[in-house]
Amino acid sequence: MGRSVTDSGALALGLFLALITLEAPEGRAQEVNELATWVRELRASAPDPSRTATVEDLTLRRDEGELHFARGILQLFTPIDGRTLGAVFVGEGTFRMTAPEAVEQAQIRRLLETDGVDQPFRRAVLLFTDYSDDELAQHVTFGPGPPAPDGRREIEEALKYVSDDKGWFAETLLTPVLNGIGGLFYAHVAWDRGDPIMFEVNPTISEEVALYRKGKGRGDFRETVARFHRQSDYETGSSLPQEGLDLVRVEAYDVEAWIEDNLDFRGHAELRLTPTGSYRWIALSLHSDLEIDTLRWADGSPVAHDRPEESSALWIDLSTAPESGADLVVDYHGDILEQRNGLWVEMRAGRSWIPVYELGRPIPYHLTFHHPEKLRIATVGSLVSEETTDETVTSVWQTPPVRQMTFNVGEFEEHRPPDLTGRTLTVQYDKGAHRQLVGMMPEGVILFEQQDMAGAVSRDLTRAFHFFDEVFGPTPVQDFVASEIPYSHGEAFPGLVLLSWSTFQYTSEKGFDEMFRAHEVAHQWWGIGVRPATYRDQWLAEGFAEFAGLWYAARVNGSIDMYNKRLKETREALVRRRDRAPPISLGTRTATVDEPEDHQLVVYQKGAWVLHMLRTLLTDFDSGSDDLFGRIMKAFYSELYGKAATTAHFQAIVEREVGADMSWFFNQWVHGSSIPKYTFSHRLEDQPDGSVKAFVRIRQERVPADFSMLVPILIDFGDLGTAVVRINVSGPLTEAELPLLPQRPDRLEFNPFEAVLAETDTEGWKGG
Repeated sequence: MGRSVTDSGALALGLFLALITLEAPEGRAQEVNELATWVRELRASAPDPSRTATVEDLTLRRDEGELHFARGILQLFTPIDGRTLGAVFVGEGTFRMTAPEAVEQAQIRRLLETDGVDQPFRRAVLLFTDYSDDELAQHVTFGPGPPAPDGRREIEEALKYVSDDKGWFAETLLTPVLNGIGGLFYAHVAWDRGDPIMFEVNPTISEEVALYRKGKGRGDFRETVARFHRQSDYETGSSLPQEGLDLVRVEAYDVEAWIEDNLDFRGHAELRLTPTGSYRWIALSLHSDLEIDTLRWADGSPVAHDRPEESSALWIDLSTAPESGADLVVDYHGDILEQRNGLWVEMRAGRSWIPVYELGRPIPYHLTFHHPEKLRIATVGSLVSEETTDETVTSVWQTPPVRQMTFNVGEFEEHRPPDLTGRTLTVQYDKGAHRQLVGMMPEGVILFEQQDMAGAVSRDLTRAFHFFDEVFGPTPVQDFVASEIPYSHGEAFPGLVLLSWSTFQYTSEKGFDEMFRAHEVAHQWWGIGVRPATYRDQWLAEGFAEFAGLWYAARVNGSIDMYNKRLKETREALVRRRDRAPPISLGTRTATVDEPEDHQLVVYQKGAWVLHMLRTLLTDFDSGSDDLFGRIMKAFYSELYGKAATTAHFQAIVEREVGADMSWFFNQWVHGSSIPKYTFSHRLEDQPDGSVKAFVRIRQERVPADFSMLVPILIDFGDLGTAVVRINVSGPLTEAELPLLPQRPDRLEFNPFEAVLAETDTEGWKGG
């Protein structure tokens, strides 16, 4: 869905800013201050003593939220350039809200410990760019009157949650205000000095409706409780890929970067911009350690802009662009490179080493690096040319449209293994840093060093490419680089992975490093080849890659014990967090201030569990074939390659290939957070002909009454082999008679192969 723009609001703001510019004695150069002036005005918002109203039995409804003002004093804010942007209320009222999705309803219960929001309040502060001022004027009469008690203090308290300690507002709030985009409604309500809750409808965010609570910890900040689309979006079936949220499109980048011997960095970036409407202010992101030297349009004219102190936000005034186009040129420098402990070079800026527009689509890059001969560069894209002059290397790179751009640099040696995959593989590692690290260890501390670091890593990368080509379908990546970083994690980009130093230094445990390396390779398929459409679908990248690493370790590296051990470890962690941890489909929001580790546990590890369970569920135990699961993965990759994929896309392909409704599976394991506890018992009854009847009983606990799962039972006949049958476990108690057994088995194992994520116990048979 697009946005509605209040033309009169945008015009008024434009006149206001133009007046400030005209009054500035130094002319255009003073335009850099006008945004800060506007922010200060907003930060100083106060009740207007001439616009006070006594309110009784007034209700404002915004989407799923309802504010009922029972009785009290309501004052509008003092206008800013003729615009009324808020109101403050002191009295008695109630805020009510429901969520349209089961996942969000569960999250409200989890964080607020209530089924629905029904919150009394005595203080309310409203911010808006919608029709609220007109609606209020229709129901109450404003005029001089007694002020709302502590009205100014209530406003200050509310604004703390949407601004930083320098007074700059959150970009998501400031963008609609500055650009006159209608539809913003924000309410901050509290019972006296108790912790507030906040409700927001914001047309510039993909999921426009949100509920927040006061974040736990130091300072005043918001923590998301629930977030979802507007009612109208559900009615029309709208989703993020259909919504045009970019205020500007970045069409291409041309970037030049210089790295000195002492690792000083400077950059020159040219951005080809296309505004998508009559928007004035946009926010780019440039790392806070990078200082801007010059900022101009392509014709050389200056750019009106502002940048909050110690912030990565860079606000650009598009209205100052020349008629010839809005191409932006930025020169900057800063300390984003540092040699960590005298060993590896740390690049701290991530993606924001160039001015980034966060909502941007895939963009082509032309990159030029200048650096000392002792250093080597790894980046996204193909090397076009490289030459060395006076011990300085100049390399030129070109990329197709990509969503993320980074680089890595260091005193690397490069290893290129024999061509085993039809690809060019380059492994970069700092051999000298590893030797130094071993020598720096305190006496008695031994840090093992692999004799063939690059060989061990490249063998895994090569085999992982072979395996994933086979099970997922071939990826078009031809040139692939693995580069070492001084961190404990890995990162993946098109044709590039950044791997932790530790995976080069030693193998800590058989199978773990192999899984780690394969996980990062798998992102060429999951996360890059097929990318998650929204934050809710992040498991399609991280959970899929985590499973791929496990699958690789078991099938290619022969680490089946590590595979099972890893599943057992994560099962135990997930069982400990059952019901308290959010579901997979909450994506990045699974991490909270209280439980930040839930993101790794749920999105990565439970996501891998879901694929493991699906594969086990679809395996033909008679033949041992998992071909059906393989067809699903290949179909998903081939049909969604280069596209934004949702969980619904994956479910649809699963259902098509299986030929059955699989909503029960996805509702329980992706959109739900329950984990069953099974208690298994069985009874054997010998028959006159030597055959055996087997009766089984399963008690199911800790899940909803309709929770069901097909669970295998392994029947072990000793030297004669094994058989597997599946039981549909549903409800509190499941009893069944197994097919007649040819002889008495040595044992029956319920839920073998870690087939179902569950807590499993056994007990003796009770009763008849």
